Amino acid sequence: DIQKIEIWQKQITELKRLLSDGRLPLGGIRDIRPFLAELSDPANVLGCEALLDIHTTLQAARHVRDYLSKLDDNYPNLSRLGRRISEFRGIEDTIFASVATNGKIKNNATPKLNSIRKEIDIKRARIKSKLQSLVRSPRMGKHLQGFTITIRKGRLVIPVKVGSRDSVPGIVRDQSDSGETVFIEPESVSGAADDLQIGRAHV
Repeated sequence: DIQKIEIWQKQITELKRLLSDGRLPLGGIRDIRPFLAELSDPANVLGCEALLDIHTTLQAARHVRDYLSKLDDNYPNLSRLGRRISEFRGIEDTIFASVATNGKIKNNATPKLNSIRKEIDIKRARIKSKLQSLVRSPRMGKHLQGFTITIRKGRLVIPVKVGSRDSVPGIVRDQSDSGETVFIEPESVSGAADDLQIGRAHV
């Protein structure tokens, strides 16, 4: 109706004046409408990057709300508009507590996840300890291309001379570009390594 149109015109006039001073804090606002549309289906789950965009946008909207609602009498319509912007601090805080800025789920997002990741760290440390003992073994030295434990295809492995492949029981996970080194996951840690991979699949 005419009254709404007049209000919009006043808001636009005030907004132009405000923007001309470069004072409106709009940083961090993303278009989160596609994510909200996805959530219309309860079966959909948003990824971490989407959650971070939502968090940033809600935070930015709150800053805009605070800014507009505190404007002086020269911006009465924008001030009223600012007070109408909703806050979602609960959602903000939940995302902040669960998702790190690098897009990864935080360990303390849930007690179960924290427990699983601690168990993964323990298993990985045990595997690495066994491999370190193995590479330090005098009988193993002549078969190794180096004494550094590396990761190939997500598995902890040791570098073995290609000619000693049959002397080191285990699974070849990769090979060097030169063809002189094979990266073997020793048989003695394969079972534990499989358990580790299963644990990682749950996080």
